[in-house]
Amino acid sequence: MSICGDLYEVHTSQLVFVIAIYEISNENIMRECYDSEAAWGSDNEYCSDITRNDEGNIVKTLQREHNLDELTARGYDVVATYKYDIGSYGNLLFKLDYNHIIENSQTYKGLDGNSVTSQYAGYGRSKDKAAMSIVWKMDDLLIRWRTNYVGAFKASQEDEKDYLEYVAANDER
Repeated sequence: MSICGDLYEVHTSQLVFVIAIYEISNENIMRECYDSEAAWGSDNEYCSDITRNDEGNIVKTLQREHNLDELTARGYDVVATYKYDIGSYGNLLFKLDYNHIIENSQTYKGLDGNSVTSQYAGYGRSKDKAAMSIVWKMDDLLIRWRTNYVGAFKASQEDEKDYLEYVAANDER
């Protein structure tokens, strides 16, 4: 039996040799246009990234790459394997790969000069995923069964924030 675990923490920031180039999310583009202290309108570079049709509906949000202040990823990986000999019937090999994301964030300086940090772990994709396999091998015969697990996630950080505000407002009644 073998077990291996890795804890990782990666920070990419505006250092001399490392540049954090990444796209700002649609939510943050809209926040920078409509909900920041910066002026709204054509002088705001984020407002020009939003295209509306004749009825005023948003039809496109342009995501350009920006030189962000920092990208951060933290989490851990675990791999476990176990080999079991079943004599003349060959052997079984069990394997489990597991990954948990603790943090996946980006930080950039908004138009109003304030730093904006968005945490993406668990939003739009799961914090947890695993893959498990069982292999039976006898001579030249090999049979493998594999399954994957993807944990729960929330569609959007903004949707969760709005939901919690609505629940709090409802509780105040």
